[in-house]
Amino acid sequence: MLVRDLFRPLFPADIGVGTGIIVTASNQQSGQQDIVIYDKKIIPPILLENSSGLFPVESVLFTIEIKSTLTATELRNTHEKTKTIKNFQLISGIYSNDDDTPIPHTYKKSISCLFAFSTDLVNKGETERYDEIRGDEELSIDIICVIGSGLWRWRPVKNSWREEKGEYPNWEVINFIARILNSYRDISITRGEPRIGYYLL
Repeated sequence: MLVRDLFRPLFPADIGVGTGIIVTASNQQSGQQDIVIYDKKIIPPILLENSSGLFPVESVLFTIEIKSTLTATELRNTHEKTKTIKNFQLISGIYSNDDDTPIPHTYKKSISCLFAFSTDLVNKGETERYDEIRGDEELSIDIICVIGSGLWRWRPVKNSWREEKGEYPNWEVINFIARILNSYRDISITRGEPRIGYYLL
């Protein structure tokens, strides 16, 4: 609740912050997500209570898993949960002018984040531990932020992790928030205008 409330005042009215399950038009579902940042204009969620509900994958821009202490077990569980979302296929948001059929197009997938208040790690870096856990599997966590330790983000173009640290307390938290605020629009505009009717067929 603390982290969700931190984000809410920073977004415009069309961007929501909630918690719940991500769904697809083909009836796939994710596990429970701690934080979902979504674009209300694309396809609105079904909110069951306050900000908890079901979120169409086409609308989801970021997911954030929250951990009090990051351990190998928690990291492995987060990898498995986010891996499911990465495999979801989005319905098209672009349609033919001739016969109104969907046109396949390139879009940006949601960014999966892991935010922890502390870590039990001592002798290695967070990304080193994560790479050992996932092995040959594709990366599914894009950003790892641990208060007091640092922030690590995956750079697809360079196929590598970048560690970022600041010179003042909680700099990694400020950086984490700033990166989300600076990039959510870039993800949203690639989704086009998917039609909610496909969820009813």
